[in-house]
Amino acid sequence: SQAYGQVAKQFTSQLIYNKQATIKGTDIDRYGRIIADVYLPDGRWLNYELIKEGLAWHYKTYSDNQQLSEAEQKARQQKKHLWQATN
Repeated sequence: SQAYGQVAKQFTSQLIYNKQATIKGTDIDRYGRIIADVYLPDGRWLNYELIKEGLAWHYKTYSDNQQLSEAEQKARQQKKHLWQATN
C-alpha cells in the first residue's frame, strides 16, 4: 500500500517470476525479519535494481553500502518513481 508498491511488485515480477533467486541473509531487524540480499539468476542484485529504479529506499540504518547509496542518490536526481513526490 505504499507509494509505487504495485509498480515495484510488477518490476520485481518481470525480473524474477518463475525463476530461482539466491537469497543471502545479512541480519535480522528488531521485528525478527531477515534482512537479505537477493540475487537474480543472471547475477544482478535485486536490491540494487529496485533502488536504482526509485522503487525502494536505501535504509542506511541496516546498510552502509556505498553502491546502494549512490543508486538512490542518482534515482533522486532523476526523480524516478518515489522521488517524483516532494515529500
